[in-house]
Amino acid sequence: MRLKLDENMPRPLAESLRRVGHDVHTASDENLLGKSDRVLWSVVVHERRLLLTLDRDFGQLATQSSDHAGAIVLRPRDANKTAIEALALRALALATDIDMTNRIVILKTSEFAFDLRSLSYHHRINHEPDHQALR
Repeated sequence: MRLKLDENMPRPLAESLRRVGHDVHTASDENLLGKSDRVLWSVVVHERRLLLTLDRDFGQLATQSSDHAGAIVLRPRDANKTAIEALALRALALATDIDMTNRIVILKTSEFAFDLRSLSYHHRINHEPDHQALR
């Protein structure tokens, strides 16, 4: 899978993903650190890469774009590197089973949501109580 990791993703994640066969570019590798979300999103769209990020603003940018490889927005309960990496690997395992083109996946510790323009799908992964609704 062709991936772009936002600057907020743990650096060791890129190497872990490369070891299992993903084609991974990072914002850091491409001198995009500190650039605006719009600049990074335009690179993601141009390169036809699936974006992995912790930044919810990319969900809005993705819904405003007409043709992109998709975005996965991770919302871990804990912001430590181990939790983020585990959630990213879980998200990619789910994403390999679907066509991510023009889709946004928001993955929390206990649920995920697909948003394809006006079509929405919510699925509970486990039974942990979570009182915040995905939008």
